This record gives sequence, C-alpha cells and structure tokens, in this order.
Amino acid sequence: EMNDLILPNAIPIHILGVGPIETGDDLAIDRIEIPPRTISSDTVNLVFRMQSRLSKEVSTKLQILNEKGDNIFERIMSFKSGIQQDEIDVSIPAMDFSGLNTAVLYSIAGESQIENNSYSFRVNVQSSQDNILLISGALSPNTSSIKKILQSLDEVELTHYFRFDPIRWNQEPTEIMTDNPKIIVLDDFPMGNIDKSLFDEIVTISRKNRIPIVYLEGPKSNLSSGEIIRSYFPFFIPSAIDSDALTPLSDESLNSGTLGINLSSFPPQQRSVKWMSDEKNWVNYSDGSYLIAEKNNIFMIAMPDIAGNHLKTSANLESPIYNIIAKVILHAFYGNEGFLYLHVDGTSFNKGE
Repeated sequence: EMNDLILPNAIPIHILGVGPIETGDDLAIDRIEIPPRTISSDTVNLVFRMQSRLSKEVSTKLQILNEKGDNIFERIMSFKSGIQQDEIDVSIPAMDFSGLNTAVLYSIAGESQIENNSYSFRVNVQSSQDNILLISGALSPNTSSIKKILQSLDEVELTHYFRFDPIRWNQEPTEIMTDNPKIIVLDDFPMGNIDKSLFDEIVTISRKNRIPIVYLEGPKSNLSSGEIIRSYFPFFIPSAIDSDALTPLSDESLNSGTLGINLSSFPPQQRSVKWMSDEKNWVNYSDGSYLIAEKNNIFMIAMPDIAGNHLKTSANLESPIYNIIAKVILHAFYGNEGFLYLHVDGTSFNKGE
C-alpha cells in the first residue's frame, strides 16, 4: 500500500497511469470449426466460437461473404453484458462457398479493437464422392472389420476386390486401377509371388499419382509376403518371430495416448512377422518393432488379428483397435485436412499450406 511506504521528504514522487481505467467493449470471432470435407450437394455445418466483453447488452449482425463478395449468410446476434463465451451453429449449402470466405461481426459503438471481428476460412467442397480401393488377398474375419471402418467414412465409395482361391477373384483385377482411387487399402495382400505382378502395378500407379497405400497385415501374412513388401519399400524390414509369443505394446506407446486414443487395454499380440524400421514410428511394441509406421505415403498396421482384438476390447461397438485403424485411414485419406489447423491474423490454414 502507498500509505506503508517510508520515503525521504526531499525526493519527489511522480505517479504515472498507463491505459484507461476501464477496458472498452469488445466482440471477437475466436474460431470457426469447419468439416474437413463435404460434397457439393450437402449442407456445411459450421460451429462459431465467439467471445465478448461488454458493459451492457448489445445486438449486432453476423455476416458471411464468399470470395466473390456474395452474401451467403446473415443473422442478428445478441450478446449479454459482462465477459461471455458464445457458440452458435450455422448451416449453409456447400455450393454457396467460394475460395476464401470471410465471416464478420459488425462492430458496435465504442469498440476500438475490430481486427478480431472477422475470420477468413476455406471450405473443402468436393464435386463427387471419392473412391477407396480395398484389395483382399484372402477373406478373413479381418476383412469385414476393415470394410466396416472404411464404410464409416463420410461420402466415400468403396470398391472391393477379393480372391476366392489362388486363381479366381470376385472381379477381374486387370482393370483394378481404373477407378482412380483416393487411397488403396491392402488387406493381407500381397500373399506371395503369385501377387507380384499385380502388386507391382499397384505400387507403380500409387507412386505416379501419389496415391497413399495402407497395408494391413493379416492372418496369412508371413516372411515371404513381408520380403515382397520390403523389395518395394526397403524402409520396412521384416524378420522372423516366434508365432506363439505374446508381445505387448511398449510402455511409451501405452501411456502416450497416441493419436488421442487410450491404448491401455490393448492386448499383447501374436505375430508371424516382426516389422522394424529406422524411422520414428507412431506406435511400437515392447521388443522395438512397430505396430503402426508410415513413410513416403505408405502406411503399415502390423496387427494380424484385427477382428479378435476388437472383440476383446470393444465396448458399445467401439474399441481402441477400430479407433486407431480409423485414425490411420483418415490420415491417409485426408492428409492434413481436418487434423491440425493454424489460425493466424484472422485466417485459418491447414498445416503445410
């Protein structure tokens, strides 16, 4: 307290005040939550998160303009006095968005900080459904689990090729790449030398068109099929392992909440192949091998018994097994879209833009 200070009488004291006694009124668009993608015929659901600091209740207008300058949304907003956080849902036809869209909260009387009243953003509108190509070297309980996960993605068309026996497929695989897939999912494929020519075609087109590949190890995976994969992707290194051995996840992977998923209930795994990599992997086993790895747009999930592990860990039809596979698929499918965005100077960006 000033009254408690004891100072010499000969020394003058000058008191300076910096800033206003009262803070001014302020409205702000904090952020807008945007779906990672939508089809042109759909409606886009945006979630606006706004903040206000007001001496009295006020009303103003929220407006959204697309890059062409078209007014695509308008609503009168009321804000209570005090410091508040508000959330509103806004639905707009996808076709109304164009380029860099801008949301604006009209400034109120006496508001000096108006830079935070606007927020610019883009909406990823697709003109048609994207295709996922699923190739099963052999049908197994894993196959239905993988299909269920893929079909849970919004607005995708799934094309599934699977083998009945060593020479018969449900569809002739010679035209397998004509569907121009967004990603390629390999379920227990390749299985051996019988698949080398088709696998070569898949890898060649994947590299040419930058199509991600997600490889899911299956119950019939072995060191022979592993060596075929290594011949194309030498950064994934297979080695033999005792197929009766049970290997848990590493303590770091169990406790880190990888990809936002709790893996504490993840059971120890029996495997026919031990996969190693010099890269920093997403999820590792306790023996130093990996459960999930990715490099150069190639994703690998080394877990032969997907269906069995799901049954062991599921609750209300969900399990960490399905969740972690879905996360990998989504990352391959969307890339950076929807996973991490930055907001700088009123404009939102995907990481990497």
